[in-house]
Amino acid sequence: AQTRLIQSESIGISALSFDFRYVITQPSAVVKFYLGLGYTYLTLTNTQHYSLALDSIHSDNQDHLYQVSVYRSSVKLLFGMRHDFEIGSGVTLEPFAEIGTRAAWQGQKQ
Repeated sequence: AQTRLIQSESIGISALSFDFRYVITQPSAVVKFYLGLGYTYLTLTNTQHYSLALDSIHSDNQDHLYQVSVYRSSVKLLFGMRHDFEIGSGVTLEPFAEIGTRAAWQGQKQ
């Protein structure tokens, strides 16, 4: 096995997520609290640029690329609060604060 001399490395995470929320306070409450359950599909991509060590002082001076993606599914539990601002013309602004926990399990590796 040859020694890799890492020049740069980056990781990217993308997520596709949806959740269902159930409001647990009165409909007329100023601040509405809710509970929720959701699903998220995560893609984690690691990219490395490296050169190969020829001996203890020299490398091949080439830019090699290693990229691998890992996929995970996860479920999440949510607790949050929101407030609805009527802006006008049927448009509503809904700022929210949310606390959640997520459990991911093994997915397939590309």
